[in-house]
Amino acid sequence: MKTYILVPEKLKSKTILEIVKTANAFKQCQIDIQCNGFVSNAKSLLSVSMLYGKRGLYCIHARGKNGRQALDSLREVFTCNTAFTNNKKKENVCSSN
Repeated sequence: MKTYILVPEKLKSKTILEIVKTANAFKQCQIDIQCNGFVSNAKSLLSVSMLYGKRGLYCIHARGKNGRQALDSLREVFTCNTAFTNNKKKENVCSSN
């Protein structure tokens, strides 16, 4: 399964940490993130950190058990941490707990 997410602003370190944390919650699922030709393992902080500062169209691939749930959870991470309206960051878009 795969999903696409448009990230209009540069990816921040907070978002990268949330991506890795979320991906590691799905133990029986292989998750890859692709952006601008670079593919990273979503469960590896070192690999995902290579996406720092990148913006554009991200493609997330999930294979294995609970792949759909993994994609939905990662979409929420991207949406909550990169939510913008009229080039101004929304406040309190998503709750952290």
